[in-house]
Amino acid sequence: MQVNLNSNVYLIRDLLSKLLNNARIVPIGSMMGVYSHGTSLAYGMTKSAIHALAKNLMKVFEGTGTTVNAIAPGFVNGSVIEINGGYCFK
Repeated sequence: MQVNLNSNVYLIRDLLSKLLNNARIVPIGSMMGVYSHGTSLAYGMTKSAIHALAKNLMKVFEGTGTTVNAIAPGFVNGSVIEINGGYCFK
């Protein structure tokens, strides 16, 4: 929660005055925040909150020239998946 969600909230809050004109805000969510996945509840919940934050910030910055777009990367078939026995792809 501290890293995934609160770091985004605090950073945007602290930079708010600099973000009011033609800035680009791009928080990093996850496909696990878009689609349910029973094995990573806390992670998915915080990433889902990032997507909600982005949607709400779009309204906050409407008309200022600042845009907000959340990125939602999916699984990457790499060494972490191999260590996990390929569980994410089963």
